[in-house]
Amino acid sequence: MTTMDAPDRDSELVFHYTRAATALEHILETMMLRLNSISDTNDPWESRRELTGFSARRRELPDFAAWDEIDRHVKRARVACFCREDGPASRDPTALDFPLPWVGWARDRMWAQYADGHRGLCLAFDRRMLIDSFNKALASRGERLAENVTYSDDTPSLSYDNDRLREVGTEAYKAEYRRKHAHVRYLRKRKDWEGEREFRLVLLDDLDAGPDAHVPIDGALVYLMMGDRFPRGYLPCIDAVTRRLGVPAYQLMYSGDVYARQHGA
Repeated sequence: MTTMDAPDRDSELVFHYTRAATALEHILETMMLRLNSISDTNDPWESRRELTGFSARRRELPDFAAWDEIDRHVKRARVACFCREDGPASRDPTALDFPLPWVGWARDRMWAQYADGHRGLCLAFDRRMLIDSFNKALASRGERLAENVTYSDDTPSLSYDNDRLREVGTEAYKAEYRRKHAHVRYLRKRKDWEGEREFRLVLLDDLDAGPDAHVPIDGALVYLMMGDRFPRGYLPCIDAVTRRLGVPAYQLMYSGDVYARQHGA
């Protein structure tokens, strides 16, 4: 299997926004982050059926049954999505005087869209350790990518090669096609999403209907950030989690010149 990841600074952090119940009942309880199907992402562009055409030297119709199999194979990819910082990472959010635009835990849209309207959590991870855990845990499941998403409104060319399909057969060609177009299909979004500054873990899953794919986060989790509207009823759960895991928890504040406060301090 092939591992594909980008060079990275050891200190860089990435951030996963989620609902409080999802974080507390699943991610932090199991210390596992589940990868979702590419078809479950918010952008229909990513899971659409590719119908841009095909190329062939001979005048014959393509094998449409094979195209159906290729489409299913392309959609077999699983992803975990994060928000990245565009500047030096801070492992102590309270040390910042103000939330610069690149601060990964201070994105208003991300809180509103992915973290239950500021009532959820943002989990901060050491990017390098997260990638290492991803590669180690899922090495047997297929090729893996760990890279930043790029943004473009250009329409890529993803045509099928009918002659190549006949030459190597459906099984070989579907893997070849997915590998060739992986960056376009899984690491590229329209520019309307550009403000998310997304980083992804992508598994090109080899299993047709295998078990869920999980990434262990023990050691990679750096801290928890609660939203400005985080329910007080969940605070005992946060206390229990921080004691058990030995990681700090903070809360994002929209008050005066204080933008992050450590929980319990």
